[in-house]
Amino acid sequence: TFFRIDRLAREGFAFLAPEFHNEDYCTIDLQDLGPNIAGLGKRLYEAGSLPGNPTWEEEESPEFAQSIDCWRKAVEATGCADFDKHLQKAAALAEEAYEQMGNLAPRMASLRWNCCMRWLSARSEAVTKVSTGASFGSMSRQASDAASRGAKRDIFDWLISLCKEYEVLTMFDYDIVGNGVWHDSRREPLPKRAVNEWYRRSIEFDIMKLCYQATQIPPEDMNAGAPTFTMVQPYLTPDWILPPPEAASHILRKHNWIMQSFHPQIDDLHTKALIQGCVLHIEKPPEFQHDFGDPEVIAKVQRGEDLGKGLQADGLPGAVHPSMALLFAAQMSFEKVRNLRMYPGLLELDGFFETLLKYGPPLSVLEFVGAGNSVTEEVIELIGLAGSSVRILDLSDCALEGDRVATLVDTLESLPNLKHLDVSDNNLDSQAALTLVASLCERRIDIPSLRLDGNPVGDIEDFKNEVAQHLVSRGEQVVAGGELVLHLEDDMMRWCPTTKEGTFAGRMRDDSVLPPETLAIKEVRNMANAKTRRLEKYERENPAAKSSGGRDWLRRQREVNDRVLKSHLIEMYRAEIKHRVAMKQQAEQNGVAS
Repeated sequence: TFFRIDRLAREGFAFLAPEFHNEDYCTIDLQDLGPNIAGLGKRLYEAGSLPGNPTWEEEESPEFAQSIDCWRKAVEATGCADFDKHLQKAAALAEEAYEQMGNLAPRMASLRWNCCMRWLSARSEAVTKVSTGASFGSMSRQASDAASRGAKRDIFDWLISLCKEYEVLTMFDYDIVGNGVWHDSRREPLPKRAVNEWYRRSIEFDIMKLCYQATQIPPEDMNAGAPTFTMVQPYLTPDWILPPPEAASHILRKHNWIMQSFHPQIDDLHTKALIQGCVLHIEKPPEFQHDFGDPEVIAKVQRGEDLGKGLQADGLPGAVHPSMALLFAAQMSFEKVRNLRMYPGLLELDGFFETLLKYGPPLSVLEFVGAGNSVTEEVIELIGLAGSSVRILDLSDCALEGDRVATLVDTLESLPNLKHLDVSDNNLDSQAALTLVASLCERRIDIPSLRLDGNPVGDIEDFKNEVAQHLVSRGEQVVAGGELVLHLEDDMMRWCPTTKEGTFAGRMRDDSVLPPETLAIKEVRNMANAKTRRLEKYERENPAAKSSGGRDWLRRQREVNDRVLKSHLIEMYRAEIKHRVAMKQQAEQNGVAS
């Protein structure tokens, strides 16, 4: 009842894990929210902020355990006063647990629980003041704002204090390759635990995400006082004030990890799924290039010594290590990335892909185009971690063969909202492709669009007939509706067992009406521009345009035309034209320069 009455109280759920987002509570049944919070608190106590982290060491804290028990009692309480009494005690014990924790990783886990309890206790105290018996009341806007401000102020104070600790600063300074953390005229050393990349990056990730999550709760106008790092700069240079969430991008850029967004190409759009927004391309940094003008390097070459990996040597902050997936996950969350393309180098880093999917934001598009042999059976299994958010999965040109089909089908069962699967340009022969289609039909994995062109399936017509048999058997199980598009080269097979009224599939199968005509996006734009000119001419030359009815007609016509010109397809077309013009100019400039 408390969470149903006070919507803002649900915001505290996001503090309980670094991978949570403030909108995650919207997907949870309010009846389960209280027990879920208790379960997540227990997980924080026993396994830390990042369960499965090999560097985690549990630290005993009776106060932490008692705080979780008090929260359970609050959830089971029947009256408002009892609920608030147990919750206030849980919050007080959570703060004591945080203050008494010694090691940094358990302290971070305890701080997450502390922030959640502080937020909930502030909201509960305000609600209880206007409640009676077992009936929770509705507080005024002023009381709600005061409760949120008090809780957010305390959370910011804890985080500001944390961001000033030398142990924390030295880890961020080490990865940014800064100028050191100094205290009493002495440079603070990197903590021994932080030499381990997984430990260091997990702490950095946890702090960055917690600071970011704290800024997402209301009120927004308090974010000017959010925690920051003060990074020392050379003499007579102002110190660098760095907000923790920005540290991820600085570390990635410093060590040349590739992270760049591009608009999706519209080539072969008739067989590709339409992607909304930009696609983020990520890859590991290029190999370190030694300076062969450096006398020390020259001497090593002359002696026949191995030059090593330079700044990418193991143990250095620039080492190519899978723990960097945590920084990618953080940055993708801050930028609200939904479309991702991964390159072979990252797939070959053991543990990178799994970590990225576990702690990154929910993805709508997942592309592995051209990744070849890097898309192993293990990678295909891990794709299932992306879950229900994935709409488009592109595995084209990934050297997939028949022995991967069973694993792929198992993974597809974990992607219930998948709308387009692209396995074109692989090594799936006719038997493997038919096995894929048959498995999808038998296991009722309904993917509306499947692309198979570029695979050695033999005779296309024979293959289509085989596929049709499987689709018929699947169609017999459908009560109403459903369609599947199977792309083969420039042709396609569309299965419509019983089309839904008003759908495109229904129009295509209705013999009583003409089928819809296809038009190039360029033609649509030209026709809309031509209509704009006709309307302008009508307004200038036709006296009827001056009447009230004529003006009203012109307004309606222009509104319709503007919707066409401002549509997503036209905007995408314009962006692609600008991109191609820029590429052409760049190519011409490079030609002149050479």
